[in-house]
Amino acid sequence: MSNVTGKDGRVMKQVSNVDTLIAGVKSWTIDYGVDLIDVTAFGATEVTAKSYLAALKDCTGSFNANHTDDAEPLTVGSEYNLMLDVTSNLSYFGVVKITGKGANAVIDGEVTQEYSFQYTDPSSLATSATLTGSGQLPSVLILGANVIVNGTFTADTNWTHAGNWTIADGNASIDGSQVTADLLEAAVDPLTALNYYYTNYQVLQYVEGNVQLSLANSKTTARSANGYYTEICVAIGEGFAVQADADLTALVDNIVVREILNL
Repeated sequence: MSNVTGKDGRVMKQVSNVDTLIAGVKSWTIDYGVDLIDVTAFGATEVTAKSYLAALKDCTGSFNANHTDDAEPLTVGSEYNLMLDVTSNLSYFGVVKITGKGANAVIDGEVTQEYSFQYTDPSSLATSATLTGSGQLPSVLILGANVIVNGTFTADTNWTHAGNWTIADGNASIDGSQVTADLLEAAVDPLTALNYYYTNYQVLQYVEGNVQLSLANSKTTARSANGYYTEICVAIGEGFAVQADADLTALVDNIVVREILNL
């Protein structure tokens, strides 16, 4: 196990499922906790420790950034999907409410601003997986590395495309002339069976039909419009594919699939 420096850290908010960098961030923190209920009963003495029952979990955080004259990146009281990067291979992701904002100015230094936030119910995240245990997502998802190789389609490599799928000009495209559902498959199986994954991808130049991701035949929601789409899914096996129905005419790009390490 090696130490990690903070130089690769980032804070990003999702706008319409697009990760948008918040510029000038210098540091961030995240704090886990749990409410404790005092259940100490009669009969306890001065030498007896109090007894507590663990109740609901809680998580808060903050980040500090350079102050600029630009529009404020976050609004107090508003809700955001927030991504806190340790590195490109380790992130904390969840739904937060912005609870406060402050600024600090010193005569011989730069002006900074700090935002505080509270993690809240993550049920607004699209989920196509049946969750084990409590059946609920934790308030913070810990994400590993992107397991998709060449998800930006910079070259016609790392993918097996049958039927009408083509890779060119930095994206994967299909023209709607297919007669059955066509798969664009990762050449090397990237998934681990029964693990949960955070997925995000982009649909462009949509005309008609439906597209969805297939995590070893466990499918995300079928999409039929331009946009970025984020969804939580469980892999039934190891293979990964983009599935087009018999009518899809569209481009697909920027595929990200990251294992959720705390599910």
